[in-house]
Amino acid sequence: MKPIEIIKQTNAEQVTNTFKTKRLGIYMIICEVNGRGYVGQSRNLYERIKQYRYCLENNKGENAYLNKYYSLYGMESLKFYILKECEKLELTDWELHFYNLMDDECRMNCRKPNFQRDMTPEEIQRAVLGRKKNGPVSQETRAKLSKKLRGLMKSEVTKQRISAALSGKPKKTMTKGKIVTAESAKEIKKLIKDGVLSYKQIAAQMKTSISTISDIANCRTWAEIR
Repeated sequence: MKPIEIIKQTNAEQVTNTFKTKRLGIYMIICEVNGRGYVGQSRNLYERIKQYRYCLENNKGENAYLNKYYSLYGMESLKFYILKECEKLELTDWELHFYNLMDDECRMNCRKPNFQRDMTPEEIQRAVLGRKKNGPVSQETRAKLSKKLRGLMKSEVTKQRISAALSGKPKKTMTKGKIVTAESAKEIKKLIKDGVLSYKQIAAQMKTSISTISDIANCRTWAEIR
């Protein structure tokens, strides 16, 4: 494997500062002490190499072999290569090509890469046409889904929300305690604005939860009440 480029910068910031343009392709990291290598693909080669350097230097690396060799021999023992530049849809094929060129004992990849390439425009079109051809979901399929979902347990709060939505009732905040209506939400906002009572005290007085008080205070619920 003859690389087309070797990244010689030792400082992580220099990598992306020197090369601003995004480049797609296959990279390789080699430990020069033992000759073991790691092959990967990226849609932004220099940014990916920068990430490796940063993670290793800050003890955040995910590859056990790279972490080990960095600890034993230092960053100067690891060389970063760009093996191939290619188009987006070719990344997976080229990664597999270079991965298979290495012997098993020389690989630092902890597992075989997950080779799921992006769909081509033709494949996307075929999938769309297939969905149109199949048409809407049949009544039989709907019945099967309904049967599976029927057994799922719903909490009392969820049941109340569903019931309120179906019956056209005005919005209410459901909690484990008292139901918060627009009137009580207005009173809660007044107590919060007065600043005399804590959230815990307001919750106890209004017979609701502290999280409900916090949601109202931060306008996550009842934002329309002033």
